[in-house]
Amino acid sequence: MWFVLTSPLLVLSFALPQASAHPQRTHHHRLATPRAEPVAAAWYAGWHATDGFLLSDVSWDKYNTLIYSFLETTPDVHNLSLNGSEPSVFPQFVSEAHKHGVAAHVALGGWTASRWFSSNVATADNRTAFVKAVTDFCRQYDVDGVNIDWEYPNSQGTGCNTISPNDTQNFLAFLQELRKDPVGAKLTISAATSILPFIDATGSHSTDVTGFAEVFDYITVMNYDVFGPWSAAVGPNAPLNDTCAPPDDQVGSAVTAVKAWTAAGMPLNKIVLGVAAYGHSF
Repeated sequence: MWFVLTSPLLVLSFALPQASAHPQRTHHHRLATPRAEPVAAAWYAGWHATDGFLLSDVSWDKYNTLIYSFLETTPDVHNLSLNGSEPSVFPQFVSEAHKHGVAAHVALGGWTASRWFSSNVATADNRTAFVKAVTDFCRQYDVDGVNIDWEYPNSQGTGCNTISPNDTQNFLAFLQELRKDPVGAKLTISAATSILPFIDATGSHSTDVTGFAEVFDYITVMNYDVFGPWSAAVGPNAPLNDTCAPPDDQVGSAVTAVKAWTAAGMPLNKIVLGVAAYGHSF
């Protein structure tokens, strides 16, 4: 939940190394393939870029990917916005990343900017327009990848998001079209996800995400903000295991996430664990 993060470099991410036995099916478009190297990434909060954490402060040699947060959805499916994240800094971010041999990605959505995802992917025409908006942006700024942070498909996030029971299937259809696009085919496409898989049309967490596994290069599991000052009980910000909390207060952990996503068909070597680089006070 991005609104509680305080550090300009928000989260470190590390890939889990072992492959899962899910064979890739052959299609006429490029399938996402497992990376040959671990993902060492961080989200760079654009709104901090001018108030004390400059691009020159980034330890570029520690990462192979930096993700600029956030590109926002809008009610106009043809347009995306960087207005809340220092748009003038973004071209400099891409330039600095490339100068240091680091992939420059952009995060789309986030806690406060996922409001229009549902409507933007709700119809075939909207999905096509949304694909064009994303690929036009990436081509314009020479972006290497997009990290889609929809909080959350078929589940309310900040409180005013549009949602639909069909969100998850529409999300997959959008991603498949994005992957087929000539620009999208060359992008690294990832997603920031909850501890448990997306909620499907039944209202339950999906037990089959193999379609997503084909189009995502990897997912970044948001295993943080699990406990905080809003919680009924004190617990770790980013628990490794459910046993970090009393049985009645267990709401997820790194172990839970890996088990749930792999059981639903996400290869283990496409799961990147989000690690908090900050803490909460109680």
